Amino acid sequence: MSKKIPQNKLLTIAAAFLVTLVALQAWNIPRASLADTITPNQIIGPTYRGEFGAFDQFYIAYKFKNTGRTPVEITELQTKILLNGTDYNSQQVTHSLATVQPGMEGEIIRVVQLSLAPIGYHEGQVWNITVVTDITAESSFGPIKHSKSITQTDSIDWEVHLFE
Repeated sequence: MSKKIPQNKLLTIAAAFLVTLVALQAWNIPRASLADTITPNQIIGPTYRGEFGAFDQFYIAYKFKNTGRTPVEITELQTKILLNGTDYNSQQVTHSLATVQPGMEGEIIRVVQLSLAPIGYHEGQVWNITVVTDITAESSFGPIKHSKSITQTDSIDWEVHLFE
């Protein structure tokens, strides 16, 4: 003896399932855009710009690519540079941010200066440069908003060449 589920109850269950599926997809759209975009797909630098008064300056360009379906706003990008593991009062002097549209790329440039850093012009001198970047971004789809923060650490060895 099997009991039949009334057709209106089946329609209600199907509609509830469909609404839940649509809500989950809508929730995932900004989350997926954010997850794919927040980590820079390319970092150019750090490039030594030289001495400016009492400061040594470095240039770094962060490139972001949004492969998702909603805009991603980079709401914070803080960069610190360490020389051989030491922070010489690292201060970024540029503060622009960006919104990366779906299917597009965006770029944020940072100029970071160090004070009293012992960088000298000795041919062949090698410095380990560590860049610590804190990035916060958010994305939304209608009333659904997601935010994420990451810290990325990159390190290179920089050798001084006077005649390049």
